[in-house]
Amino acid sequence: DKHQSHAYGKVWLFFMYYWIIFGIGCYFGQYLPMSWRKPLSIALFVILLATLFIKRARKYGLIISHIYAIIVGLLSYAMFTAYLQNLGAEVFYKNILLAIGAFIAFGIVGYFLINDASSMGKYLFVTLIALIIASLIGLFIHNPIFHT
Repeated sequence: DKHQSHAYGKVWLFFMYYWIIFGIGCYFGQYLPMSWRKPLSIALFVILLATLFIKRARKYGLIISHIYAIIVGLLSYAMFTAYLQNLGAEVFYKNILLAIGAFIAFGIVGYFLINDASSMGKYLFVTLIALIIASLIGLFIHNPIFHT
């Protein structure tokens, strides 16, 4: 159990570390010119595809994960400001708190109640495909469920 708790501690340390990198990237995103956003988005997509399909890219996983966290942070600043302007500060921060609360709740449930979640993979994959299809349908069909 001591080895397992050490492994969990290491995972949480990396998790917090990458959130800090994301936050730093988000801070510097306010200085990023608008003309750089599209090329950075394309670069992010290329990085994701490279890590999925090129086996050598896995050797550079630490460097790629740092670059990914910085680019996502840089691009997220524009999204956050757009959401703040469109939703208003109160609704925006309520959504952020809801996401944090859900993450903590599901983390606690997963840590204490689910010993082995590997059997859930096939159900979660089917759910992911259903959500992607529903999102694509929502682009073409005006339904209030998709526009809340």
